[in-house]
Amino acid sequence: MLRRIGIGCAGLIGLVLVISIISAIAGGNKTASTPSPTAASQAAQPTSVTPAQQTPTTAAIAAAGLTPTTVAPSPTQVQMGTKENPVPRGVYYLVDDHGAQFQIRVVDVVKNASAQVKKANSFNETPPTGNDYVLVNLEARYFKGDDSRPYHTTNGDNRFFAQSRLWGAPVISIPPEPAFEGNDIFPGADLTGWLPGKYLPAAAANGAALQFMGVYFGLDTPSAAVTDQKLEPLPTADPAKSASAPVGSRLNPVPLGTSATITDNGQKLQVTVKDVALDANAKVKAANMFNPDPPTGYGYVMVSLSLTYSQASGTDPYKTSGDIRLYAANRLWGAPATAIGPDPQVDGQDIFQGAKVDGWLPPRYLPTTLEKSAALFYGGTYFALHK
Repeated sequence: MLRRIGIGCAGLIGLVLVISIISAIAGGNKTASTPSPTAASQAAQPTSVTPAQQTPTTAAIAAAGLTPTTVAPSPTQVQMGTKENPVPRGVYYLVDDHGAQFQIRVVDVVKNASAQVKKANSFNETPPTGNDYVLVNLEARYFKGDDSRPYHTTNGDNRFFAQSRLWGAPVISIPPEPAFEGNDIFPGADLTGWLPGKYLPAAAANGAALQFMGVYFGLDTPSAAVTDQKLEPLPTADPAKSASAPVGSRLNPVPLGTSATITDNGQKLQVTVKDVALDANAKVKAANMFNPDPPTGYGYVMVSLSLTYSQASGTDPYKTSGDIRLYAANRLWGAPATAIGPDPQVDGQDIFQGAKVDGWLPPRYLPTTLEKSAALFYGGTYFALHK
């Protein structure tokens, strides 16, 4: 009797051990499961992602110098840059536009911005009752692209996403200066400017997202601070490349005081920069009281040319041009398009072969910190403004 009971106990003990082992294995698997990222950890995660990428893994976060808060992203996590998961405000996002590669982020947001929009241009539309404008300031770091021609920035068909729809009115809206769109930039440029204002119901502004070039960017301040981000290095000037570049090119402008030949539809003109006036805001206003005031931190530059019409093409007079821009910091600056220079003026003159015109070009402004490094772009040729 005791022997049978003993054998039964041994079997029972073995069964208990098997059940315990199975329970331990099941419990271990549950303990090792990957937690879903929190909202705060998502905001502090990676800084530069392409539309094809999900939120980066732990290795990518470590490479960016950040401290990971989860072991790995959730398999169901939504791709960043979508309306469900906009790029957090202040975080750079990698955009590739036909080989031109940028890091883009939202720098500033102004809500209830009707006053600022009207100040930018009095003809900007007044929003309907219950609606108000939102203005967004973007930064684009152009780190890779075609070095032989400029990239022309656009408004990216900017619209706002709120209340499960996109808001894009009005179609025509002039942004405050400096504007993001309409700039010609080369690799190495770091452009910051305002997008055209769009209006939406005032009650929907909080929580709205910007759609720019098909990517969604958050407009509200992130719940977690934006940490250090990985910035792609901007290309710098190569002295050897500049020295071998043709005279009159962007990398090797015509020296100050040296004559250069400009060809315009078979007509040749000899052009020399005679004089340059920096910080010329007062002179520009004296030339014409309707000349626009430059934005804060910007200054006018005035350039005086000597132009000789050396070779004609046909019998009609040649009309001299005032279509100029300034080149500095890998960017062409052409604002304002309506400024009028002091007399005598180079532009708008009807001349025949052999004529010589000396005078001022229409003034242009750019950041005062760039004035002393600027070059003139005129007739497809670059001219140095400083020795």
